[in-house]
Amino acid sequence: MIILSVVLGMALITSLVFSKQIKTSSSISDSIIAYYAAETGIEFALWYYKENEELPENQEDTIGNAKYIIEVDKDNNIIKSIGSYKNTKRAIKVNF
Repeated sequence: MIILSVVLGMALITSLVFSKQIKTSSSISDSIIAYYAAETGIEFALWYYKENEELPENQEDTIGNAKYIIEVDKDNNIIKSIGSYKNTKRAIKVNF
């Protein structure tokens, strides 16, 4: 009975460790998707600037399930893009 209890305890501890690793792994995936959404916003703003020789207005757009918001400071030539996916947000700021 003691050996069975020890084995059961070890199995529970192992399952807790693995469940935390799986949760961290999915959080990293969400973070990467949010970052790429923010990068897409920056790329769009720079493309718009190249084509029109002026910065775009503040805007937001979706890419699949991810979303980006572009905030433009025309006086200081700063573009900030915030990408979000599920509950994760990542931001990129570009000065030029």
